[in-house]
Amino acid sequence: MFYTEALKLWSRGNTEELLDKFLRKFVYSSLRLDGVNITYTEVEAVFAGDNTNKLTEDYIGFCRNVLKQGEAVKLNEDNALKVAGEFYCNMYSILGGRIARMLVNYVLIANNLPPIIFWYTDEEEHDRALQDTKEMIKFLDNQAYKTWIKDYNLKLKSLKEFLD
Repeated sequence: MFYTEALKLWSRGNTEELLDKFLRKFVYSSLRLDGVNITYTEVEAVFAGDNTNKLTEDYIGFCRNVLKQGEAVKLNEDNALKVAGEFYCNMYSILGGRIARMLVNYVLIANNLPPIIFWYTDEEEHDRALQDTKEMIKFLDNQAYKTWIKDYNLKLKSLKEFLD
């Protein structure tokens, strides 16, 4: 599973730095999944304070506030994707995608697990996965790969690299 590799990277990395990189791309992809016509450059400008966009600013503020909350649903590495997938499928229909995605990531981060970007480019897979929890688990695993392995080009060092 790709999420296992993401766990290794998360445990070795600077969590604050990783979260900052994550949050920018998460906000962008989440807004795009909800049909908001925005560019990544516009999201970056809002983070940098160079531009104002009320919808983006409000969502960034919401995300930051949720991520700072205290109590969490208890997860561990073994059940993280299963619980996150079930939670997301159930909450999506009640709260909508934007809120459900943020809450899933809050639960992951609160349990010191790597969050996941739901990439807008995979909208069709996302919509199919909402119908079946097992498909959602596979979808989340693939999204974790795109978030932490492929997108950030984070690589696990091999034993040979450590010995050299």
